[in-house]
Amino acid sequence: MTPIRNRRAQETHRKRSSRSHRITGNLVAGTIITGIVVLTSIVSFFYTPHSPIKMDIANRFEGPSAVHPLGTDQYGRDVLSRIMLGSQNSLLVGVVAVSVAFGLGTLLGVWSGMGGGWLDEVIMRWMDVLYAFPAVLNAILFVTVMGPGISSGMIAIGIASMPGFARLARGGVLSVLQEDYIQASIAIGRSKWGIAWKHILPNIISTLIVQATISFAGAILAEAGLSYLGLGTQPPFPSWGRMLREAQTYMGIDVWLAIFPGAAIAIFVLGLYLLGDGVREATDPRLIESRMK
Repeated sequence: MTPIRNRRAQETHRKRSSRSHRITGNLVAGTIITGIVVLTSIVSFFYTPHSPIKMDIANRFEGPSAVHPLGTDQYGRDVLSRIMLGSQNSLLVGVVAVSVAFGLGTLLGVWSGMGGGWLDEVIMRWMDVLYAFPAVLNAILFVTVMGPGISSGMIAIGIASMPGFARLARGGVLSVLQEDYIQASIAIGRSKWGIAWKHILPNIISTLIVQATISFAGAILAEAGLSYLGLGTQPPFPSWGRMLREAQTYMGIDVWLAIFPGAAIAIFVLGLYLLGDGVREATDPRLIESRMK
């Protein structure tokens, strides 16, 4: 084999090895779990085994059976159908809340890092105030002001999740600004926002995506908490958190009413955390190099 062909073969092997090392167990497991929940949500738009909101008092508190695989609740409604429909709310809240947090948090973080001085102080102290309180507590405050409901819940969770994105974006900006090519761009008179869009955002986007997957899991838990308190999704539409709240009263009669929605929340959140960890392992250069050694 000629030296050129040998180098090409080594380069091909190195690229394949790099790709294989990036596919980790966490990434596979998280993708599978999250994919199942997303698929369930899509299917629920077109099909559920029974009506999620139709009452059948004569068949209430039924245990798992062939007709009702996860049993029925205190009103005779099919639990499986309600969990399937509830996945729509969880995904909707997660997507909207994370989009709000991602967009506003990244904008404020980049603005703070690029602006510096008093602007940096004002923005980051505001983020510190939000960060000082748990996201669920902040969401409860916003929902109390705006009124209960899924729309106010999504906005409240998104605003409460902003500080994480803002801090990451600001830290990334301050780090990338030290690079020589950034200083050269500033020296030749390019605008700060042009530099941020062309050079800085591509360097910090992978970190922000990892934060987005983690914040998605936090949004699911926050929505469940708000619905549990009666401030999120309103009846008769199902929500995993509200299903837990309603099951609490009947724990002595039918424990399955609490187990199934609780398991749905736990599995989905676990999948999102695994997915986020897998994305971090696949995009962090230091972790990739350590696995290839």
